[in-house]
Amino acid sequence: CRQLHQGVIPASLTKLNLLQFLRASPGFFLIKTGISDEKEALQREVYRNICSMLGKLNTRYGELYDVKDYGGDYRKSSIPVSQTHETTGFHTDSSAANYYPRFVGLLCIRPASQGGESQLANPFNFLDNADRVMPECSALLKIPVIRDIVTPGTEFSIENLRANKFPVLNDEDEVPVFRYMRYWIEQGQEKSGVQLPKAYLDALNELD
Repeated sequence: CRQLHQGVIPASLTKLNLLQFLRASPGFFLIKTGISDEKEALQREVYRNICSMLGKLNTRYGELYDVKDYGGDYRKSSIPVSQTHETTGFHTDSSAANYYPRFVGLLCIRPASQGGESQLANPFNFLDNADRVMPECSALLKIPVIRDIVTPGTEFSIENLRANKFPVLNDEDEVPVFRYMRYWIEQGQEKSGVQLPKAYLDALNELD
């Protein structure tokens, strides 16, 4: 189903109709293949093929990247939250200034016995309302802010940290871009020695 527009994906999935659905408005697909849990390799191959229909895959971690707990703590070391069992609330993927995914996909191979639910939100619903009733909030979210460096293989330095700077909302182009990860914003600003103004924190609270 797609968010907001209840619909069924045709069995004959093609690149054209998949992209048409996703580009029509912010939303998502839930695809059930009927492949048994025992056929994990087949699940992964089907998933990889569907993702390839949407565009070029991000291969920084390999074509497929397992989201699972490796026993680390993102609060104590600069690692992605996806390598822990923790949650960080609503966020978008990638804290690197020079990369953000157009689409994000998740394949559930073994559902948890409890917990593990996904929550999805359309930030533009909030922003449309904010433009009308609290325009100062939208204006603040367009100010570039520093994000912490957590992408493996990226050298950490104060210079690189301060260069890793971009706004939550960028609507200068034809298609607006929304990139939000509050913890990495607060950590990046703290490590760089630049304190966030109270008004900006208030805007993040409104967003949350």
